[in-house]
Amino acid sequence: MAGRMSSETLTSAGKSLSEKVSTAAFWGRAYFQKHWAMNRAPEFVHRPFLEKIEVCLKDWTPKGRPHLPHGVRLITCLDEDYPEELLETDPPPLAIFTKGEWRPDAIRMAVVGSRKPTAYSLRITRACMKSWVEAGFEVVSGGAFGLDAEAHRAALDFGGRTLVVMGSGFQHLYPKAHRLLFQEILDRGGVWISEYPPNTEPHARFFPERNRIIAALGHSLFLAQAHLKSGSMITAKKALELGREIFVLRPPSEDANFEGSRQLLESGAIPVSDPQDWMLFYHPDKPRPHELI
Repeated sequence: MAGRMSSETLTSAGKSLSEKVSTAAFWGRAYFQKHWAMNRAPEFVHRPFLEKIEVCLKDWTPKGRPHLPHGVRLITCLDEDYPEELLETDPPPLAIFTKGEWRPDAIRMAVVGSRKPTAYSLRITRACMKSWVEAGFEVVSGGAFGLDAEAHRAALDFGGRTLVVMGSGFQHLYPKAHRLLFQEILDRGGVWISEYPPNTEPHARFFPERNRIIAALGHSLFLAQAHLKSGSMITAKKALELGREIFVLRPPSEDANFEGSRQLLESGAIPVSDPQDWMLFYHPDKPRPHELI
């Protein structure tokens, strides 16, 4: 794939670029994003991915060697196991920080929803988690209060793997109330993922940014409950832009807590009333889990 550099082809120029990418992932995210946004001309847009990175970081000066805490890994966009799905995002993360066993070839379902869920959305979300875990999916969500946390907990309860995508660095877990949940995710074989260096504190602008990563990592997305203006809707719209299938819990009649859900269904999202509904429509780009073959 464009953007990858094997050890055989990693020239001195490639080593220089690798150093630029890894240091910019630590100290130059804003610099990279600014230069990516400045290059919207067709001759840039249609360049190979690796050339785009070279253009954006042409004048970036490496700032020392990044230090990673124990157990944290930096996977740059030049590495073989960087998630190919993230190359579709705009802008793509220069790198992701991971803790736990990252499996690039896994089939994943992204799950998002309200921080104040109804009993109905909690019940069906939990039932869907059981179905997806049994089918071999990994569950991706953002670790927030409400339906995010329920998706993670249900995946663990049913013996599945779950990935939490954070809007902060690993040394500043957010929300703090979910520290035990995040630790259990690691202890049970799951993964922490962040675009932000480990010492980055949470900030409001980071959460909409991280939503594109949740949307991209999921090969499909399930939205359990959402208001019109919410982070869940941002994630769902990002998933639509990426061509993902969107499954939406069918809302109760006239319930104002599901206004965003109704909008997505009116736009062509697939309604889910029963945990098995999604199996009738699921058409992944990658091979299905073995239970669905």
